[in-house]
Amino acid sequence: THSIYLYNSLKFFRFFIQFYSLKFTFNKLLCPSFTTHKSSSYKYLLLFYPFVGGVCRSTKQQTYLKTPCVLLKSEIRLSKGRSAEHENHVKWRCEIRDDDDDDDTEPYIFSMEPDWSPVLDLNETITETIVSGLTTFFAPGCVLDWDRFAVIIPPDSVVELETPASARSNDPKTTGVRTVLVVRVVASDTKTTARPAKIADEWFGTGTWVGTDPDEVNLRSKYRQCSYGKLKLNPAPDQPEIGIKNGVVTVEIDLELRKKKVSDTVVENYIIRALKEKLGKRYRDDYDHIAFCFPAVRRRYWKAYSYVGSKFTAFDDNLCLAVSYQMHEIGHNLMLQHSGIIGDEYGDTSCTMGYSVNEDNTNRCFSAPKSWFLGWYANRHRLLKPLQTPTFSGRLVGLSQYQKTVARDYIIVKIVGTSKNDIYVSLNTATGINSDTGMGRNKVLITLAETGDASSKSTLVRELNAGQSHSINNFEGTTKTLDIHVYEITDPGIRSPLPQFARIGVKLMTCNDNKNIRFVHGRKKRSCSKMPVKYCNKV
Repeated sequence: THSIYLYNSLKFFRFFIQFYSLKFTFNKLLCPSFTTHKSSSYKYLLLFYPFVGGVCRSTKQQTYLKTPCVLLKSEIRLSKGRSAEHENHVKWRCEIRDDDDDDDTEPYIFSMEPDWSPVLDLNETITETIVSGLTTFFAPGCVLDWDRFAVIIPPDSVVELETPASARSNDPKTTGVRTVLVVRVVASDTKTTARPAKIADEWFGTGTWVGTDPDEVNLRSKYRQCSYGKLKLNPAPDQPEIGIKNGVVTVEIDLELRKKKVSDTVVENYIIRALKEKLGKRYRDDYDHIAFCFPAVRRRYWKAYSYVGSKFTAFDDNLCLAVSYQMHEIGHNLMLQHSGIIGDEYGDTSCTMGYSVNEDNTNRCFSAPKSWFLGWYANRHRLLKPLQTPTFSGRLVGLSQYQKTVARDYIIVKIVGTSKNDIYVSLNTATGINSDTGMGRNKVLITLAETGDASSKSTLVRELNAGQSHSINNFEGTTKTLDIHVYEITDPGIRSPLPQFARIGVKLMTCNDNKNIRFVHGRKKRSCSKMPVKYCNKV
């Protein structure tokens, strides 16, 4: 009996070996992963089911993080109602090269698990020195999961960060010519809805979409208009042999996105792998911006996202066609942060870096801090230091009428402010290239941004009409009050050779308090420095 049992077991084992060899042969033909990955880097597992047959899976062996990876800050615009923090979400990623690839190949982008953030891990002083796209990350024992493209950080690990000393000198150039490649994606069971010709027209105004005139309001035209020709975003040159036409290329990825939930990090890296295979290992060198138009799926938790200071942006299917989203996400590539109001990080709708709109033709440029950083109107900037020069008066002209300005007109007045914020004063003229600006139309705007960093998150704090003031008591820790007053706002009409302008004054005033004297204002008794600034030192 034992001999018969052993004999049958050996027969079954021999059958299994033959079956396995046959399945391996079929797997090489049927499983795309067997032909697209290096066999030395991947292990192949056969799950044998006696009645169902085999299922092939290709999994790269988990490895360890051996060298520091470059941190990327991902600014994610969530779908409405997805977050208590309005619609914004930040995730940190890391760029990692495959050890089995050549040293000069482009890296993949890995998520970090558990979600890592410098705000959670470090003190505020160190956090401020981290620069997306430059700062490197390392922690001993980090595991790289190549199936999910995830860095798994061990508990209680000690993180090592390093930022080059000249970090800010490496900011993306905001003038000159930059090249943009837009990627249309075809997955196994879905694809980007818009055709390449439509995408090209909505991004670059190529006029290639059949039956329509060229799109006049697009990414290329808006950056050219807002910068007055100082920044040109051109489509990638045609290369018919690799499928690039009018700045658009189509890639195919072997993923089913409708039937099962696939991580966006995985989708993104499949796109990167497809670009490597189609355009070459060093494809990034040829383009300044690379935009992914993700395939259509039923529900996606985000609308768009971008890597700050990097080249990549991504859009949920047809949102790829909305110029407002295009400008916003490319703005993040240029190091720009959001423009908000108190309590709402996106709330400054006077600026492209506020809320985006899913519309075809949106004429809106950037707020005063962002424009100062971009440098497009630098010859019409004025820097004030009230502690050195306590009074100033001048004319503000809106950016949409920059070409009508004359000497001593200013587009932006920057006031070196407190230890935390600088103060930016501008006139938000709602005409021409800025006609779709949201709040504060044709008013003087007071906007705050971090001291010394105009690209940082900004906050619109006041909208002023003629005759109104904005006051800051105890300016720079003194007993003095800084008063920004709008004397008049004039509008000679759009056909006039003269611009609309606002005449403003900035004055640092000393309100001399006397402990024996109080002023009655409303129902309260106040010291002089606590009175409205127009009463300062008045009888």
